[in-house]
Amino acid sequence: MKITLTKEDIDLIGKALITHRWKIEDTEGQNNEFDHCASLADRLAYNHNGGVLTLNSPNEE
Repeated sequence: MKITLTKEDIDLIGKALITHRWKIEDTEGQNNEFDHCASLADRLAYNHNGGVLTLNSPNEE
């Protein structure tokens, strides 16, 4: 399945990741999930024109 995301959609996802990252840091410290959230938020921050998210079914992995 493919989902088209606007720049605003991607910005909102990035903000949610940063908020989740702060929550993890407050409750668990800087762990793997903290680092993963930061990395993904950083990668999304470079997208300026929107994009397409492709979701693979479990059988396609």
